[in-house]
Amino acid sequence: MQPETALYPVRVRGDLDPALSRWQWLVKWILAIPHYIVLFFLHIAYVVVTVIAFFAILFTGKYPRGLFDFNVGVLRWRWRVLFYALSALGTDRYPPFSLRPNSEYPADLAVDYPEQLHRGLVLIKWWLLAIPHYLVLGAFFYGGMRFMGNGDHDWGSGTILVPLIRVLLLIAAVALLFTARYPKGLYDFVIGINRWAIRVLAYTSLMRDEYPPFRLDMGPREPEPLAASPSGAAQGG
Repeated sequence: MQPETALYPVRVRGDLDPALSRWQWLVKWILAIPHYIVLFFLHIAYVVVTVIAFFAILFTGKYPRGLFDFNVGVLRWRWRVLFYALSALGTDRYPPFSLRPNSEYPADLAVDYPEQLHRGLVLIKWWLLAIPHYLVLGAFFYGGMRFMGNGDHDWGSGTILVPLIRVLLLIAAVALLFTARYPKGLYDFVIGINRWAIRVLAYTSLMRDEYPPFRLDMGPREPEPLAASPSGAAQGG
């Protein structure tokens, strides 16, 4: 398992735009429709490439570099659209139609290429080993509150799902509308949730063997790895 002090090989960046519009969040999800169409086909290709990579890793222990770079590009494109319109609302700059990294756009993503992958783990890490993460992320993205009605009333009973990420984004949208500011603590938390989800997605897509950490690394940039203390270094020596 990846040490808590090490930099995880999936790096997610999301720099908050300092001058967000008060109202543009109302229409961003509509403006991003062209991206949804492209991403629909890219995700189909992503699944096909992952299946091919599965057999390549199973028999050779390697993820073909060209396929790896393509799937990282799809993750990168997807993250920029989520950052702009759906899961962060962190910028008003329209996402580029590109799979390539772009240091000038406020959202980006990188995954270190593994020279060798465990051939056996490919059979279980995308479903069995990831179940604990699925449960946590399910609460973030799909969990909700249940409201039970009284059987004596016409409205009966039912369940209303309120995903945590949507509640946080609603609070952010209201803050933008009335103050033109995105609360920093709220923003850091939202990015932390997205970073966790992307790490798990990269792991279950067979890109890395390092198990994703159970922690919210909040903030726009990846946390710096903690340097070993002199005493620890001396003990290690």
